[in-house]
Amino acid sequence: MFLYLGSLRPYKGVEELLDGFEHLGEQSTVLVIAGSVPDPAYLERVRRRAASPRVMFVGRFVPNGDLQFYFNAADAVVLPFRDVLTSASLVLAMGFGRMVIAPRLGCVPDYADAEGCLLYDPDQPQALEAALRLALSRDVEACGRRNLARARRLDWGMTAARTAEIYASLPPKRGSR
Repeated sequence: MFLYLGSLRPYKGVEELLDGFEHLGEQSTVLVIAGSVPDPAYLERVRRRAASPRVMFVGRFVPNGDLQFYFNAADAVVLPFRDVLTSASLVLAMGFGRMVIAPRLGCVPDYADAEGCLLYDPDQPQALEAALRLALSRDVEACGRRNLARARRLDWGMTAARTAEIYASLPPKRGSR
């Protein structure tokens, strides 16, 4: 089971995910797309594109208490962003011990590695589809364990200390002390 969970907006690449999944043609796979859709026109567009017996579309906000049901049911979490700087969804998926499929963009390569994630080049045609296909042959359990171990090393205190170190290493701004 592939899962996309989060706010649905055009830059999140959900339509590309639907295309790649459709071309995959694996009858034993399922795609779940869940999340709020702030734009009613986009909601209708995605709802029409997701009209397949192998796609479950939940076009509404998923309460925090229900996240566990989606993540624990998934084999892999797909984050098909067209554009991204940071991603809480990535860290959340890793924290649930799930394999992640995502583009090599923004912060994604800083958190994800080849042992737990499948990173693809978003500028290459059919790269997302190829990553979905490759995921079918990967050991999703091992990928998930790797991601969980990496997520456990992420710590707000460590992040704050590292950020403070970076700022402290910068030369003083001219005219300031």
